[in-house]
Amino acid sequence: MKIIIESIIAICVIIATSCTPDQYRLNESAEYPIAGLIMSDLDSVMKLKGNEIMLYPGGLTALRSEGMTQLHADISTQIISGEGITMYFRTVSDKMEQKNYIRFNYSTNGCKVFENKDLLVSVDSIKAKIGQLARVQIRNDGVIYTITVDCDTVIRYRTNLPATEYLILSSMKNSKIKISGINFDEEYLFGKMKD
Repeated sequence: MKIIIESIIAICVIIATSCTPDQYRLNESAEYPIAGLIMSDLDSVMKLKGNEIMLYPGGLTALRSEGMTQLHADISTQIISGEGITMYFRTVSDKMEQKNYIRFNYSTNGCKVFENKDLLVSVDSIKAKIGQLARVQIRNDGVIYTITVDCDTVIRYRTNLPATEYLILSSMKNSKIKISGINFDEEYLFGKMKD
């Protein structure tokens, strides 16, 4: 009887500690798996089949690949409805609003890049189109970062903000965004390092 009770307790502890509805995983079989953390209401972010997530209005999620700060993030975005998506990098998920960050707004009105609250660039010619897939790449390479949408460079800039493991995604007001093809890789100025 004692063994049965201990077994039930052990199973309950395992279930209780492994049940984390605010966390999910992407690219589990890839060289660089990605951990996801929902930072908003649980129903505002949904992991879809495969390597996809859906951001609903108010959705906020952090993506990270542990130990990777020279990050090359490559994602496909599709604005289903609303205005667009905001991406934060060179920041952390804990108390993000109080930390430094680079913010990239990709919307139907164009692109804007901010370092903290300072506007660095506004590009009206690169706009999200409702229902159309767009490839967004963010490259961190030491003190330099580059943001491209499809084949167009939004910005290539130098910053003093330290590189971090995080890419944080947020849906703009009343926006529903499908994010797919999410891939993180290490960025090296002179190519991959050899073992």
